[in-house]
Amino acid sequence: MEHLIDCHPPVVSPAVTLLAVVRMMQAGTAPRWNDPVEAAKEKRPQEYVVVLEQDEVKGLFTNRDIVRLVAKQCDFASTPLAEVLTIPVQCHQLAELETDIQVMHCLQGSGEQYLTVVDGLQLVGVLSLEGLRAWQLETLHQLSSSVLAPQSGDSACLSELNDLRAAAIQQHQAHQKLQRFYTALQSAIEGISQVDPQGCFVEVNHAYAHSCGYHPEELVGLPWQTTIFVRDIPILESAYNIMLDTGKISLEARGVTQQGAIFYQQLTMVANRDEQGKFLGHYCFMQDISDRKLAEVKRIESEQRFQAMADCSPALIWVADNQNRRTYFNAEWLKFTGRTLKREIEEGWVTGIHPEDVHDCLSTFAFAFEQRRSLQTEYRYLNHAGDYRWLLDSGRPHFLANGEFLGYVGSCIDITPFKEVAGSLEQANCQLQENINQSIDALVNANAQLQESESRFRSLADSLPALIWVCDAEQLCTYVNQTWQTFTGRSLEQETNWGWLDTIHPDDRSRFLDQIQTCFAEEILLHLEYRRRDRNGTYRWILNTGIPRYIADQFAGMIGCGLDITVSKQNQVALEQAISELKRSNRDLEEFAYVASHDLREPLRKIRSFSELLLEDYAAQIDDKGRCYFNYIIDGAERMDALVQSVLQYSRVGRQDQPPEKVDLNTVVQQIASDYSLLLEQKKGWIIYDLLPTVIIGKVEITQLLQNLIGNALKFHGEQPPHITVKAQRQGPHWQISVQDMGIGIAPEFRDRVFTMFARQHPRDQYPGTGIGLSICRKIVENYGGQIDFESEVGKGTTFFFTLPAID
Repeated sequence: MEHLIDCHPPVVSPAVTLLAVVRMMQAGTAPRWNDPVEAAKEKRPQEYVVVLEQDEVKGLFTNRDIVRLVAKQCDFASTPLAEVLTIPVQCHQLAELETDIQVMHCLQGSGEQYLTVVDGLQLVGVLSLEGLRAWQLETLHQLSSSVLAPQSGDSACLSELNDLRAAAIQQHQAHQKLQRFYTALQSAIEGISQVDPQGCFVEVNHAYAHSCGYHPEELVGLPWQTTIFVRDIPILESAYNIMLDTGKISLEARGVTQQGAIFYQQLTMVANRDEQGKFLGHYCFMQDISDRKLAEVKRIESEQRFQAMADCSPALIWVADNQNRRTYFNAEWLKFTGRTLKREIEEGWVTGIHPEDVHDCLSTFAFAFEQRRSLQTEYRYLNHAGDYRWLLDSGRPHFLANGEFLGYVGSCIDITPFKEVAGSLEQANCQLQENINQSIDALVNANAQLQESESRFRSLADSLPALIWVCDAEQLCTYVNQTWQTFTGRSLEQETNWGWLDTIHPDDRSRFLDQIQTCFAEEILLHLEYRRRDRNGTYRWILNTGIPRYIADQFAGMIGCGLDITVSKQNQVALEQAISELKRSNRDLEEFAYVASHDLREPLRKIRSFSELLLEDYAAQIDDKGRCYFNYIIDGAERMDALVQSVLQYSRVGRQDQPPEKVDLNTVVQQIASDYSLLLEQKKGWIIYDLLPTVIIGKVEITQLLQNLIGNALKFHGEQPPHITVKAQRQGPHWQISVQDMGIGIAPEFRDRVFTMFARQHPRDQYPGTGIGLSICRKIVENYGGQIDFESEVGKGTTFFFTLPAID
């Protein structure tokens, strides 16, 4: 066989990249082993190269390997050849390849077209399947020519020898064809079998027999039902009948090995008929899909764990695919937006972004997806109540173990309180950023080791700035996320079992255990605030929530999360102190206004009195222009006195000495109508009221409130007589009282200033007044926890309506 060996095969180093090897093979420039005249040879494409490292054979790399690696989407530019070679390397000793039968047996056993031949550890060369077959055919021709050569002059013998030669060649070719078919059958990766019309195996290749736990010869003669799981035999029998009609059918079924193990297989049955259409049996092609089925089960389990963890998290969780399309939102997100998952995906989450933030938000997401980098952005988003809330959105790309980009996993946190409390926002954001960065770093490390579904589960747990925990039915901790470990400064091994109780504040431990035991016993939600020691030895307030989890309808423990609310606790104390200080300040201001109003009236009375005395005593000496000036002084003092009285009334609101009492509003309106009876008679107007409720309020204040509203309706009635209607309507725990008139109305541009002190829509000489009446009304209503507003149309009237607590 030495003369068939390529003694100068092309060789490369295992450190060369795949791209460089492919270029050398296409150009025929790979250096040839032990060939000093290589440069003079013609450069032609090379079918293979031998991989050598310090004269030691590491393997073969062929065109078939290139096709395989392209199908796997391998990175040819950066992957070295050593990472894709088959290990261990199979080399054949020269002494083992003395005959063509031995060479053919080795080629069939390896399933390759080339053999690496060595002598000891020294490379000899390479044998090829194509070269072996060409040599066999040439040898056959030479043999037939030498053995069957005719004697001169014997024409009959010559004809007979020619026939024998042709028959020998035909027989050899048929043998080669059958040998090639059998070799291909046995070396095929896919399982292949031939079944006779009676349903028994005639031929079975190695792949088919290996999947079923047999040797090929053990299955020959056995019925095909031998390798099928008994419950799936009726399915195969039905498929067999369909194949008889259609000629081919594919299906999935469970197989059973000789040892009794069950596996999943994809079967394709093809009918075998002769030229006359006679049924000769069928061929069966089989692929073992057990790994795919197992992966699918694991994926479903991981999806369930992912959704369970996402739905118990207080953060808004989202998932996007590799096309930047949102494919999942957790329960907290749907609760926040008030929309269903189907609607959120179909209509698009972008519809909830504040119009002013849409451009920057989408640009940030698009750039991050293009660069495959982490993202973090803030924007305003519309919640279910119709309010825009500030969200801090953080996302991280995740990949399969082979580097394939799958998309993003992200979480949003409502940071509106931090925006409103500017003093603590910077500190909170820095802490939040640190937690998120640590979580995202943990997520990236985990993604490199896990498949898609498991990667998303771990990514979610480690990316959240919350302390995620899982307990079994015995209240033993089985898992805490990276954020938990970072917070406590303890490893997962230290926190498992009862270790997660070690960092709880001693004063809170018994209460914590009692609550946990109650929730586990009754299988109910957990909601608890307690203190836990962080890695610096400081006790931080934690809001702990958890939900029961079940496996096959059996209670399996709880999964939950904890949030650090220490800053919120501190802010709450600061807020309570600020409210107390504000109440004290308001009380001081009211007392000042009350005292100032009394003190201001005394000089005003003197100005008015002395002006009137001067005008009376020196009437003969004052001309008309002087009298006009004195009238201005007197009128100004009177208006100033009216304003001071109004301010005094405003300051008295909420300072009544008498406590609130039950007041019948019908009696109040009746008294006000009686007070305005003369004015109503002069203006030919009327007041309608009926079925007004009884409320608990200060009698003086409710009288002042309704008197101001009815008085305004009488004042601004326009050309038509004043028609006033007072109504009441129950709205849950409140009564809504309305005062409606048909007067001149309120201009739209004046709407925002109606309840402002001293605000006036008309000149004082047209409609007199101080402009404080409606401010007093608003203060009275708000002191009793109500709201006041109005609806108006110019020229058609105004309706003021306010709410007061109802008596249950």
